[in-house]
Amino acid sequence: MSELSALLCYEALDDLGTELRRIDTPVADGVECSVVAENVLVVPILRAGLGMVPAIQETLPLTDVAHVDCAGRGNAGIGRLPECPAGGPVRAPGGGVRPDAGDRGSLAKVCTMVADRNPAEIIVLCLIASEEGMANFRQAHPRVRVTCAGSTRC
Repeated sequence: MSELSALLCYEALDDLGTELRRIDTPVADGVECSVVAENVLVVPILRAGLGMVPAIQETLPLTDVAHVDCAGRGNAGIGRLPECPAGGPVRAPGGGVRPDAGDRGSLAKVCTMVADRNPAEIIVLCLIASEEGMANFRQAHPRVRVTCAGSTRC
């Protein structure tokens, strides 16, 4: 799960803004390199999405994490999603940090909650997805970008 999550993150977020910085390396001082300059909001759907978060944070250090529980145990965590600046650089890979997109609609619910906070973009990361699950998700969120490791229909 960790390795796939890191690869998905790398693939899905390859267009994040960067800036040039000078860093010191073991070989040379003052080397110019590009570093990610945008902050990303990661919204894992409890509990299945939790396993993806460490790899995403290792791949992308500038992250905030807001956990959401959609398993029918009330609305735990829903009100704690932070506001996203309208048109700002916050992305949410995780109206979908979710290993399966064929669940009972929690992915679509979370994307709706995140969309209500006006992020610049919502990006869903899934390890697997069923055709039926993706079709249902696409009806609710046709413009959300989905990166999936285990389906040709994402």
